[in-house]
Amino acid sequence: MVTRKVSMIHLNNSTMEPSTCIDCGGDLSDSFVVVEGNEVKGKKNETKFNSSFASVHENLLLRGRIAEIVEDCQFQHSESELDLCFNCTQKLIEELEIQLNQEELERKSYCRFLEEGNSFLKKTLEDLDELEKEDKSIQSSIQQIKEEIKREERQKEDLLKQSGILDDQEKKYFEHLCNYQHESHLFFDDLTGVKAKTKYAAEELRKLEIVNVHQNTFYVVTTERIATINGFRLGRLPDVPVDWEEINSALGQTALLIYTLSKKIKCSFVQYRLLPMGNRSQIQRRNNEKMKYPLYGSNDLGFETWLWGLGSLASSFTGSNSKEMAKALDDGMVALLQCLQELCSKAKEKKSSLDFPYKIDKDKIGGHSVRTQSNNEMLWTKALKHELINLNYLLAWVSSPEFNKK
Repeated sequence: MVTRKVSMIHLNNSTMEPSTCIDCGGDLSDSFVVVEGNEVKGKKNETKFNSSFASVHENLLLRGRIAEIVEDCQFQHSESELDLCFNCTQKLIEELEIQLNQEELERKSYCRFLEEGNSFLKKTLEDLDELEKEDKSIQSSIQQIKEEIKREERQKEDLLKQSGILDDQEKKYFEHLCNYQHESHLFFDDLTGVKAKTKYAAEELRKLEIVNVHQNTFYVVTTERIATINGFRLGRLPDVPVDWEEINSALGQTALLIYTLSKKIKCSFVQYRLLPMGNRSQIQRRNNEKMKYPLYGSNDLGFETWLWGLGSLASSFTGSNSKEMAKALDDGMVALLQCLQELCSKAKEKKSSLDFPYKIDKDKIGGHSVRTQSNNEMLWTKALKHELINLNYLLAWVSSPEFNKK
């Protein structure tokens, strides 16, 4: 606010001393303007001044600004007067008005800038509030992300543990796989070997199916004068003195054949049990196991004398031992014939059409006795041959495909 007071403007032509204008140096005798610090003197031309500067008097604010400008221009004289002519005063006023207008424009610019600044500040504050809200939201999101990161890290640790477990399992799996592949190769090698062996066994089986086991095991020939079994002659003739060890072996093979056929057709003998033991085979009674009959003879001269009806001459050579041995051999031959009879009967039960060429009656087969005593070598040998012929019939039947289909 302008505090300087402009009291009065005087026009003085007669009372005041003539002076000059401080600006242009012109004469101020006719009219002048005095600006004082406490009051303004000059009353003579007051009416004329007022009529020329009506706008100044009407606008006190303008005069106050003029005083301020005068003060800024260092026309500040507290006790002295400022003498200006009319033209200089007019010029000063115009310059001051120009400056005032510029200041007014600057003020308006400042006010407009202030309004814009306030609007910008308000908008900035609003934006700041929004940013603060966004910042809070972002902070909350960051916290959630941190928690999510922690969860992910825990999950990562769990996954790493699981991955380690899976690695161990994978390692064990591959170890088992390698072992399995190794065992598989060994198995396939064994399988190849087994297949080769199976093929060989099948081929051998095919060959064996063609071959008759019993006929190959027991080779019986009855076309000769003395029948043979597996190459051993069963019997003797006056002109063919077969050694008793060979006859004993033939009797052992015969006992083994009867025993084998009984097992094949499931025939159990009622009175006797065969004990095939090669050239020292025996036959045993079922009701008395201590009673055994030999199926073998001896080359001893004493034994020979008790055979073929020569018992009357035996007393001059041997005692009762040879006699008992000869009698035991005859009992064994009869018991063996009895077993053959039971075997033939069992075979006829299984196949009624089976017919044997020689019938058995007590100690005879085909009408000839199997005893040595009260007999001769030729008839005894023929009886043994009949035995082998019947056995050959049984052997052929057991070896037939018809029997094996059962």
